[in-house]
Amino acid sequence: MLGRAECEWEGFLARSHDAGLRSRDWSTQVGCGIGWRSQIALGYGESRVADLRVRAVGLGGKTGLFTSADEATTVTLA
Repeated sequence: MLGRAECEWEGFLARSHDAGLRSRDWSTQVGCGIGWRSQIALGYGESRVADLRVRAVGLGGKTGLFTSADEATTVTLA
């Protein structure tokens, strides 16, 4: 879990080629801790196959419900 005001960026890029079809996919996401053992993230991605292009926007989050005393086990709700 990210601490309050801590942020992270994640990115993904993929290309594939099979039976004459080419596919290109990418996405990016920024997430930040908001306190209360919680964080939120906003992402955008795009996938292209031949002449078809699909775009997606996502909003997600997670909250820490339980962490063991030695921090070896954590339960979160995403």
